[in-house]
Amino acid sequence: MTKVPDQDYVTGKTNYRNAASISWEGHAGIGTGDKSVGIGYNAIAKSGVLNQKTGIVTWTVTVDTREQTIPNLRVSDLLVYGKDLTGVTGIPTGVSAQYNQKYAGGFSVISQSDGSNLTIAKTTLPEGGTAAADLLEITGFAPDAPNKATFTFQTQILNPDVYAGNGKNSVKNTAVLFSANAKLNEADGTVS
Repeated sequence: MTKVPDQDYVTGKTNYRNAASISWEGHAGIGTGDKSVGIGYNAIAKSGVLNQKTGIVTWTVTVDTREQTIPNLRVSDLLVYGKDLTGVTGIPTGVSAQYNQKYAGGFSVISQSDGSNLTIAKTTLPEGGTAAADLLEITGFAPDAPNKATFTFQTQILNPDVYAGNGKNSVKNTAVLFSANAKLNEADGTVS
């Protein structure tokens, strides 16, 4: 028997494994086997569409708590202008950096649950006094109810070789779902 813990809410998938064997008197070890089953789901999803001419990516993020009430939801997205984080300050714990991108506006709420009022805040993070990254925080999810919301925003790819070059390049972007300061899960979107 495999025990599955009883949790207040689930926002990720956990695999549980169970093994069994069969034998009877006079025939030991006739058969054995094990099976793994995934329980749960990812409460956040992300996809993107690239405009090859402008290098603008429209990202779509969906948060769905599937009838679970999860307090203090927020989505974070860290866009680093260059190729690394060396010297960038003010990065919160748990976010995943994405490179060669900058916030380009275009925040739009496609749908949201009753009681939600989604907003976006951009904080510019410095590297030695120079702007080096954009930290996006999407808040305003319904505080005491299940949430389902879809929103979009745009980023500008800063390296033209990525979107206008002859090679096969792709750009990844990761949205991270939090409950207050506790990281719940993340979702990647990739365009090429």
